[in-house]
Amino acid sequence: MAAGGLACPAWAGERLRLLAFEGQWPKALGERIARDHGLIVDVTLAADAEEIWTRVRLSRDGHPEPGVDPPFDLVCLGLEDVARWRAADLLAPLPAHALAPVDATLRPRLIARGALDADGTAWLAPLALGATVMLGVGAAAETLATRDTPPGWDWLLSESLAGRVAVEPHAAVWIGLRLVDPNGDRLAQAGTDKDAARTLFDDVDAALKPLRATLADVWTDTITFARHLAGPEAPAVAGCAWDGLARALAEAPNTGPVTSVVPAEGTPAWLDGLAIPRGAVFPERATRLLDILAGPVSAAAWGAATGWLPADPRAWPALPAPMGDWAEAVLGTGGGLARLWVTPRLDGATARAFDASRSRFEFP
Repeated sequence: MAAGGLACPAWAGERLRLLAFEGQWPKALGERIARDHGLIVDVTLAADAEEIWTRVRLSRDGHPEPGVDPPFDLVCLGLEDVARWRAADLLAPLPAHALAPVDATLRPRLIARGALDADGTAWLAPLALGATVMLGVGAAAETLATRDTPPGWDWLLSESLAGRVAVEPHAAVWIGLRLVDPNGDRLAQAGTDKDAARTLFDDVDAALKPLRATLADVWTDTITFARHLAGPEAPAVAGCAWDGLARALAEAPNTGPVTSVVPAEGTPAWLDGLAIPRGAVFPERATRLLDILAGPVSAAAWGAATGWLPADPRAWPALPAPMGDWAEAVLGTGGGLARLWVTPRLDGATARAFDASRSRFEFP
């Protein structure tokens, strides 16, 4: 090819293995990376974080399922899981040159969860950022849009919204936790103390009673969300939504204006990224892919292909206009990014208590 004048990178056609969730690596994006950078990404899909954890451990311990669990060069990982992976010695530190500058607002969150050491050593390359936002539709949207400062979650208790609010129960419990335990100290204690867990979630239930009483109903998936909030006949005009649903609602026909905000107390959020497991066969290829995705244009291409917000705010202006404008208006303007509360991993007593509280909210 070079003799014919078609010069290509020395590494053209080199492969690396990526273990990811459904939707995180669209085919079109893989084709773009192969075309522009000569890297072929072999993607293995996993159902959830536990499957990724299990597959990498099986591979490391010499008990992989043939043809299913090869040594992976990159894995998708949530910020909440980094500490567990590091404790099990499953992660390799990331080369500094392969990382986009971490936004100053997110840096303390990465440090707190073990994804970034004080000396600058990184273990997770942030990729995607998501959050639950409070929203209003129609006249409620106009009320939110005219406020100088974001209201708290108690705005949903306004008399004018009585019986016209719809929320998702999992998010509701996180909201309740934020209200009664803003620093997360009680939640951390509950992880090793069943009595503390019981008391904490009793307080969460009490804090959520006024909200539950004013609901039109809960929503639990995209279908029930649309049923309650989309269209002129929707019974609800306010509530909460995952950021992707909030953006979709704002673009839906016949819905009216939609305003999304990060409330004053903050809101539950998540951050996913890419990590190199120890024992990766081609860590230098993984590093090259991280280097590519660290650029704002590539990060924006990833976001446009997946529909998820890039974790790097520098990429937002390069996103398709509705998506980029939404990110800047909700997370950039007014400090919304600083009020995100990246939720921790829950295990044992706290996980059971959380699930019980969620069930009580959904089925009072």
